Amino acid sequence: MLATYYELLKEYISFKTVHDTTTFSSEAEKTIKRLAKLFVKHQFEVQEYHIDDIPLLVATFHQNKNLPTGLIYTNYDLALQEISAEWKNPPFNLYLWKEDIIGRGVAENKGQFIIYLTAIFNLIAHQKLWYNITFLIDGTQHKVWTKLTEFVQQHLTTLQADFCLCSSDQGIGEYPTIEVWQRGSMNFDLILASSSLNPAFEMVKLLTKFYNQEKIAIPYFYYNIEKTKQETEIKRYGTNLEYRTIIKSTKVNHTILEPSLEITGIISFPKFEKSQMLPKKTIANLQMYLVNHQNFQEIINGLQQWLKFIVPPQLKTELLIHEAYNPCKFPLQNTYTQKAIALLAAAFKAPLEYKQKERCLKMIEVIQTAVCPNIISLPLATTTSNIGNANEHLPIDTVKKSFEFCMAFFGN
Repeated sequence: MLATYYELLKEYISFKTVHDTTTFSSEAEKTIKRLAKLFVKHQFEVQEYHIDDIPLLVATFHQNKNLPTGLIYTNYDLALQEISAEWKNPPFNLYLWKEDIIGRGVAENKGQFIIYLTAIFNLIAHQKLWYNITFLIDGTQHKVWTKLTEFVQQHLTTLQADFCLCSSDQGIGEYPTIEVWQRGSMNFDLILASSSLNPAFEMVKLLTKFYNQEKIAIPYFYYNIEKTKQETEIKRYGTNLEYRTIIKSTKVNHTILEPSLEITGIISFPKFEKSQMLPKKTIANLQMYLVNHQNFQEIINGLQQWLKFIVPPQLKTELLIHEAYNPCKFPLQNTYTQKAIALLAAAFKAPLEYKQKERCLKMIEVIQTAVCPNIISLPLATTTSNIGNANEHLPIDTVKKSFEFCMAFFGN
């Protein structure tokens, strides 16, 4: 199975699906076309779609209506990163070095996804697959996709599932990890315009009021935030394969868990250099990260009301929302998640770590809201994988243990 994994991953990472590059669309098309042929070869029904300029694929293998259905979600696009001279070999060529598989995307997501793909193909070939399976594969991780919710709603019958399993990002240390929730996100422009005041100067003054003693000053911003529990229940198998439970204190990174507001850019129009003319409009781009149970619409309402009181009447204000979605809490007390927790700990022979997902995926929020609440988010990469940087890698030992987990979880 490891040889098949190398073969599939080698071709998958050769597609340079780096977001915001001129070749992204053509490489994305190549990716989807190749995956479609691969799924058809392994008895899947395949549908290809396009949302704006992003190709998307849905592949289904439904063998028995009485079996539960697992939805496996992944995205094939990569964050834009400088390809440095530190790479030992060309980054989009797969190669082995010591105990690692190296290549751009092998840890960020592509290498993790191909683990599931290889295992499920193997189980189908040996007639040991215990679930109906649907794959949902897109390239929207780094692209605003306003039609995402509409697409999922239109294909609910096809995407219907009992659980959704996804793997991206990285775990904690060298241990298997399960993510208990992901932060929400809101990216928006705050626009000030005036014919009498200098909106650039007023914008700078306004932005300083967004913070009060290192806290965000928007009214009700911190309302209803869920407190993080300091005790976590960890379940695993002992060396004699007997089930047992351990209680330990959770190590929490409060910097990640705190909601945040970042000012990512300011620009004025018209631009001027030598002219003394005042700008007519100034735009500040802001990025918020939200935690459980914050709601972006409530925050928008509070922000709009607050601006009415603190912005001079000579200024016209406008909020332009580019992307917004709420945080998701992933339930642990269901049959599928508990099974995944126990089998992952057994495969890695180590207790699980629990973490909050700091990177936000809008598709996960849409799936949980519209398709099924049982999200199983299992990062298979480690903190040493160097995601997105030179010599990004996935340990071969991690791949082997992940196969052991997959064969036990998906098999009968």
